[in-house]
Amino acid sequence: RIQQALDFLPLLEHSHLFGLFRQAYHAWAARQTAPADPAGPEQEQRRRADQDRLMAALVSEVGRLCAAREKPTVALLIGLPPERVAATSALLATFGIRTAAVPEPTDRPDLYYPIDGHLNAKGHRFAARQMAPLLAAAIAGAGSPPSSTSPSAKPSSTR
Repeated sequence: RIQQALDFLPLLEHSHLFGLFRQAYHAWAARQTAPADPAGPEQEQRRRADQDRLMAALVSEVGRLCAAREKPTVALLIGLPPERVAATSALLATFGIRTAAVPEPTDRPDLYYPIDGHLNAKGHRFAARQMAPLLAAAIAGAGSPPSSTSPSAKPSSTR
């Protein structure tokens, strides 16, 4: 019934407000129906290892696809922990893909909206400053700049 009412209002389902509501509802519903977490340290380690293997497989496939096109490619890693930035950057570098990174929200909360975790205007400026030298080098066909930019680097200006 709620969906029918929402469908009656044009474009509401595509609005930020509706997305926020949907996200909050799903988070609440998951807490209501989630069983007690029986995972101990061993299960948590296995789950993390599975996530790492999946991430490596996905990143490798993206790297292969980009390399097959023989076009300069750059990647922006957003909100990953430093160890994942390092591993992902190293893996992408094997395919000639340069990376830049935006720090995790816990390290730089000023770059993210607190309600949904997306980059805010300051975060987008930070990302642009991280990507600019990599894009310029890719466009110019210049030599190899560093394979990644420091995720902890602070932008020189907040304008």
